[in-house]
Amino acid sequence: MNCFSVKGIYDMGKEITGLFDMHCHILYGVDDGSKDGKMSFNMLSKAYSEGIRNIICTPHYNYEAWKKTPEELIDAFNIVKKLAEEKFQGMRLYPGSEIFYKKDITDNDLMNHNLPTMAGSRYILMEFVTSVSFEYIREAVRMAVSNGYIPIIAHVNRFDALFGDIDRIEKLYKDGAYMQLNAGSITGKEGRLVKKFCKELLDQELCHFIGTDAHRDSGVRQMEIQEAAQKIRKKYGEDYMEKLFNDNPRHILLDEYLD
Repeated sequence: MNCFSVKGIYDMGKEITGLFDMHCHILYGVDDGSKDGKMSFNMLSKAYSEGIRNIICTPHYNYEAWKKTPEELIDAFNIVKKLAEEKFQGMRLYPGSEIFYKKDITDNDLMNHNLPTMAGSRYILMEFVTSVSFEYIREAVRMAVSNGYIPIIAHVNRFDALFGDIDRIEKLYKDGAYMQLNAGSITGKEGRLVKKFCKELLDQELCHFIGTDAHRDSGVRQMEIQEAAQKIRKKYGEDYMEKLFNDNPRHILLDEYLD
């Protein structure tokens, strides 16, 4: 075994293991992700086979849509965490959420610090409707930062106001936001144009986190990350791959800003 990181990522022949998935819907019965315990088990099994050993579970947090409180999300998390610990050696799960930003409602939660954060840190994963305006996203980022949070914009390529616009994404980064891409977007599962834009973000180092955004145990939205890690290592080198799949997610756990 050729270890190239003391922090957890290993090259075992062709497979890279010790990877983080910091965006997935593996908790069952809380959103449009996993439907039951069997599916969550299958997703864990797939994750393990993909080299994932650390998962931040990020169910949608949108009470109007899903009627789940932060406390109920933690209850669901504890069930799947126990399953992972019993069945998959070395697998570690951490609580989190994908927060749907809706002005006034979310602003109130931000000000009162009522949001379910990533692994209990200041980091929050934020999503919007795809047709959201740039100014609306920027206002959300500024609101989060001003209240002491560190925002990550989920699957940043999905928003019409940001797609193809590196300048706008740079502005959001300067405002204090980090960017997340889905592994499938990088490998071409969302189309050629999405893949091209993701490459531009990677070239400019404007991608800070990569997750599967898995919702199922089969089909296009499953726990697949190995191909993206291999692709990034080949194109950009081991250091950048390690940064995206290990170092940066560990900064979430440590509640630290990225280097």
